[in-house]
Amino acid sequence: MRVYYIFLALFTTFFLVSCSRQEEHVKMAIFLKSDWDKYEVFAKEFEKAKGIKIQLDYIWDDTIKHDYKHLWSKIHSAIEKKLKDQEIDLIAGVPTSYFEKLIKKNLLAELDTFMVGQSGIDVKNLYSPVLDIAKKAGNGHYYFLSPTFSTKLLVVNLDIFKTLKVPIPEETVSWGELEYIAEKINRKNLNPHNRKIYAISFGPGGEEGLFMDFQLLTTPLELPLQEKEEIYNHPSWGKWFKWFITMHQKYGVRNMAEDRAFFTGKVAMRITYPHELQWLYKKARADLGLGFNPAKFEFRIYPAPYYSNKPEVASIEVHNIALSNQSEKKNLAWEVIRYAMGKDYALSIIYNGGNTFGGNFPAYYDSDTIRAYENLYPGIDVKNVFYYGKQGPYIKESMTLEQLSIFHELEREYFPIILNKNISVEDGYKELKREYKQRIKELKR
Repeated sequence: MRVYYIFLALFTTFFLVSCSRQEEHVKMAIFLKSDWDKYEVFAKEFEKAKGIKIQLDYIWDDTIKHDYKHLWSKIHSAIEKKLKDQEIDLIAGVPTSYFEKLIKKNLLAELDTFMVGQSGIDVKNLYSPVLDIAKKAGNGHYYFLSPTFSTKLLVVNLDIFKTLKVPIPEETVSWGELEYIAEKINRKNLNPHNRKIYAISFGPGGEEGLFMDFQLLTTPLELPLQEKEEIYNHPSWGKWFKWFITMHQKYGVRNMAEDRAFFTGKVAMRITYPHELQWLYKKARADLGLGFNPAKFEFRIYPAPYYSNKPEVASIEVHNIALSNQSEKKNLAWEVIRYAMGKDYALSIIYNGGNTFGGNFPAYYDSDTIRAYENLYPGIDVKNVFYYGKQGPYIKESMTLEQLSIFHELEREYFPIILNKNISVEDGYKELKREYKQRIKELKR
């Protein structure tokens, strides 16, 4: 009889532990269905590290074609529907622009209390611009965090600077200083009429894609694109619109693909994206990625130029994770966020090359992660280049997807016309604003 009771006690203990383990799971809704495989990798890694299973769901099926009309509203509704489902504990991959309404509708849990104490996170090891964006979006509180971020860099071709005897910048430069350097390069160019050396490339877009480079590079200004259904209302827009177009006309790559011009050694300074580091540092075959063999030249990497009125604002975008206010497993779900914002996941991104959340770099950094990056990319001052700045840019949502589509359509049309001087910058700017206003009226009708 005694053996029977011992057996019963052991069986009951095993049963309770098994049930307890079965309950150790959370459900995370990812933004796009096409990212499912990437998040499965993270889910397996997290389960292995913490013993907690992540069940995946998705918010928006981007693998099928959707009617573009009212798409912005439909996506918003899909996000809200998921967050009202008590089975959903977390959402991941949702762009920052969607969070303002979700916060106002009290659909996201405030994370401030989770972030402190023994089960909190050490914010001193998190990239401050990433935290700044979340805090701006939450009016001083945290409703989402960003495990990773995307950034831009400035690459300088040292061979060109040495050949033309132009002083090499010692540290990061402002956009105004960049213009001054570009003018020096242009003036000292040995054959300026043939333009065999170009002073600046604003990115891979070229003439056709300059409108997108312009939009991305002006993010640190934190200016809304649209106010009262009119674009470029803030006075600063006119100044920078003219500046970027004039810079491209005077010093930019013409009649040649931007990538080919830079990687064949014909561009002195280029705004680049970190994925191009793999070709500069020969971590991947450039001939496959670029379609040609790049030239060999010495280079130096800097942060993207800064705006003089906002020198500490980094040129970044963030990739997010948030906790549903309806979740009945908030403490368990918080462990997922805590892991994604921690050192183990940061090192996993660096050493394994995988990055579930998108972006270039983990928000977490310390001496070990910095050293790991310095080993990968010798010569880069990682802390001051990859992790430049103290503030992050946050722009409140000002356009629906339909309006943004019209905006991009018009910019794609007008930028090449202005660049080729078929119309003046000032007249092109006015026409762009006028036609957008007209198209929005038609959209309403």
